[in-house]
Amino acid sequence: MIAKLDGTDSSIVQVLRTNPRITNKDIAGRLDIAESTVAQRIRGMAERNVMRVIAQKHVFSDGYSHVVFLFVDTAGRTVQRVGADISKVDGVFGVSQCIGTPDLFVSARARSMEDAHRVAGQIAAIGGVATLEVVPCFRIHKFVSNLGDLANPGRPSLVNPESRNDRIFHALCQDGRQSNREVSRQLDISEGAIRQRLKALQQSGEMQFQVVCNPLALDLGTAAVLRISTTAKEAGKVLARITDLEAAAFVAEAAGVSNVIALFITPDNQSLGDVTDNQLMSMRGVRKVDAQILVTNIKHEYYLSHFEAPERIPRRK
Repeated sequence: MIAKLDGTDSSIVQVLRTNPRITNKDIAGRLDIAESTVAQRIRGMAERNVMRVIAQKHVFSDGYSHVVFLFVDTAGRTVQRVGADISKVDGVFGVSQCIGTPDLFVSARARSMEDAHRVAGQIAAIGGVATLEVVPCFRIHKFVSNLGDLANPGRPSLVNPESRNDRIFHALCQDGRQSNREVSRQLDISEGAIRQRLKALQQSGEMQFQVVCNPLALDLGTAAVLRISTTAKEAGKVLARITDLEAAAFVAEAAGVSNVIALFITPDNQSLGDVTDNQLMSMRGVRKVDAQILVTNIKHEYYLSHFEAPERIPRRK
């Protein structure tokens, strides 16, 4: 059972959200507690799989430029086995089992629309996949990866072992609070080079540091994918309002009648019902909301996210 965050742990997490790489000494100064207490609390939360600071890559890094959603119904094999096979397809970064139809909700990234067809074709060929609906994403408005099952982390493969940037990211994707000196020792790269490359990666928007918590530690027990239909005239305003909702972890424009796909995470089913019935359906321009509760994450690569570059790096002359 995942323990809930107490007052001290919650305060530390809030400080880390403002600066995930802040030193234990500075956290202690802000909260007026001992530095040893801060270190012990952070270590304890990590060991209990409650909270961890990690490095995240932009979802459109490594040559990827598209996100597609796939809604899968299964037959002849268990949903879990089909989902496990889908999770092995190159580009797939999320596989969740749903209540009702469809059986599985799949998120994948692709390098082109042709590559997206390749992903869909490989999934369609998997034994037990009965029907497959592919929904391309046109634009991501919000993608926040700050919740995840830390007991079963998805560790990314090392994309390019010859790339110093990839090696640095790989070292920090499981523990983003390692010092530059520690990373330097691991990779045999100078501490100064580590510092310079991290600064460039963050400024360009290719990488960021994020606090990831187990949702159960925050009393967030229900996750659902929402397919939302809006009028064409009000679509932009609806997307802005949905993006501003705290419970929305993912919001994107998509193809089809349901022109908005969103992921909401709430304390319970009743809270989800309040969001869908009292908040979304009351928005001007929202015509229909279909919610499918996600019961299990078969794959969740929470080291991927979508974020803006903090500043533009000048082009070299």
